[in-house]
Amino acid sequence: MIVEALAAAVRFLPRAWSRPWFLALLAGFAVLGGLSAFVRATWAPSALSVAMVLYMPLLQAPLLAVAMRTPPADGGFLGDVKRYIRVVAVNLLTDIFLFVPAMLLFVIGLAVVYALAWSRPGFDPKDISTWTASGPVLLGAEGVAVLGVLALAWLFARVSLGPAVTVREARVQMISTWPLTRGRGWRIVAGRLLLAAPVIAVLLGANALASRIAPDGRFAGLALTTAIVVVLGVWVPLQVGLTAYFYDHRAPPPDGAR
Repeated sequence: MIVEALAAAVRFLPRAWSRPWFLALLAGFAVLGGLSAFVRATWAPSALSVAMVLYMPLLQAPLLAVAMRTPPADGGFLGDVKRYIRVVAVNLLTDIFLFVPAMLLFVIGLAVVYALAWSRPGFDPKDISTWTASGPVLLGAEGVAVLGVLALAWLFARVSLGPAVTVREARVQMISTWPLTRGRGWRIVAGRLLLAAPVIAVLLGANALASRIAPDGRFAGLALTTAIVVVLGVWVPLQVGLTAYFYDHRAPPPDGAR
């Protein structure tokens, strides 16, 4: 299923690029980012990152409609705006849903590190360097961190069909999509990681190239803009294609719920 899902995501890429509105949105963001790259204000990179967060649903919502062959939204342009707002809302709800277990895992990790460090000689709660001065403490901290990341990735995968169902049913859906990913959580995690790997490699390469060409950082803004355009233009369509595939191959309803 993973190979088929990745193939479906890649096949969707040219479909996304064939949409003039998609290319226009990417060009608009590239121009915005290019202008911000020449602004020497310290807030420019943060503003560009915020713009990306708002831009992603702007691309995600109509791309999901294309990937799942959803009929045009009722109300024309106003219907498209409502669809965008719903996708923003479901993404925000997902972030809130993940924030609570993330904070819980952080507290647990901190408690584990404190307990391991407390048993070591020379531990001083006021000196953070003594918290991770021993191998067992570092090993415990790294173990908790890895388990925490895997747990959050699995939780996200279980509700990752929220935007797709929201677009399909024209109402915000998040927790209710949990049964649709039954038995597919780790496959979704694997698929997203495999799709993200080449994009991350491109982003790191662009940043390294910019640093090599101009160590003084004068190309940092352009590197950030290029990286974000790659994320919006490549990673978003790939993730949409993957989401649409798992929506089409969602888990059947449990017995008695048909």
